[in-house]
Amino acid sequence: MINFLRFCSIICAWILILLYLSTWFNPKSLGVYFGLALLYPVFFGINFLFLIFWLFIKKYRYAILPIIGFLFNYSLVQAYYGLRFKPENNIDPETINICSFNAFEFKINLYDFRHKIKKAEKAWRQISQDFESPDILLFQEYSRILDTFFIKNQGYNHYHIIEPKDGSTAIFSKYPILETGDIPFIESGNSATWSDIKIKNNIIRFYSLHLQSSSISKDAENFSKKANLDEKATWRSAWRMVKKYKSSALKRVDQLELVLEHMKSSPYPIIIGTDLNEVAASYVYRNLNNNFKDAFKEKGHGYGITYDGAIPGLKIDYIFTDKRYKIISFESTNHQNISDHFPIHSLIKIQ
Repeated sequence: MINFLRFCSIICAWILILLYLSTWFNPKSLGVYFGLALLYPVFFGINFLFLIFWLFIKKYRYAILPIIGFLFNYSLVQAYYGLRFKPENNIDPETINICSFNAFEFKINLYDFRHKIKKAEKAWRQISQDFESPDILLFQEYSRILDTFFIKNQGYNHYHIIEPKDGSTAIFSKYPILETGDIPFIESGNSATWSDIKIKNNIIRFYSLHLQSSSISKDAENFSKKANLDEKATWRSAWRMVKKYKSSALKRVDQLELVLEHMKSSPYPIIIGTDLNEVAASYVYRNLNNNFKDAFKEKGHGYGITYDGAIPGLKIDYIFTDKRYKIISFESTNHQNISDHFPIHSLIKIQ
């Protein structure tokens, strides 16, 4: 039995190491890792259990296996789990208050239309209060039905909104917007928009970025309800999800390259609010984190789940900033059942 467990421990440790290494390489040449990245927390947890087990039965030489895996993954673990427990107070006049949110169009549809608008407005008032009335809102999958609410009722007099197929991407600001634009994504309903915003004596370029959706949430939900491992249809359904995820992942790489190329031409420091549709154990995340600070990684606390859909435990929403800026805090709050994502918030000191 011990030999079998040792074998399993070796395999799990190697998978954890390979998942980390895969983030360094363009996934166009590493399709075998698609899907496994979503299971990174699972393999991390299994390795942790193996570590406890080997230490408990005093097989210390076997404990080296998961320890090696953890050493390789130290920087990546920080992107999943934050050890800061108390956010700093906003006491500096040079601090700006940022919120990013995939609003899922606030779950507003034709059914019970007026009730859902009122529900969304009430929920946002609570979110705004939790976040101490953000200066800048970076929305993905925004619904233009709430334009009047944000502009007139919430005081965001400056805004830029684009309308692709899968919900608008929007930037709302309490500070003047000097220039705006967008980055077209070919054959995609997702989008990226940007605005140059003057904040006191600084001009900052803000991006609201929504990379290609995987569109496997409903498939995953149906799979979990109807899956029967003895039926061929179950395995065909699983394979279709893998192929769909792979296709979307390749699009995200192409979109990331467009965005990074655009950012190179920015004359101003950059702050990004994004639904990457990618976990931290990914090539897309690593490339952004190499160029910018991840606000959660700097000041997050706890396990940073941002997605509340059919696939549980995912962290796919981020705030990135120019490396010269200091992250004061990072938080998320309950979405009041108006989205399948959690709104995220960061206080950033402009230095």
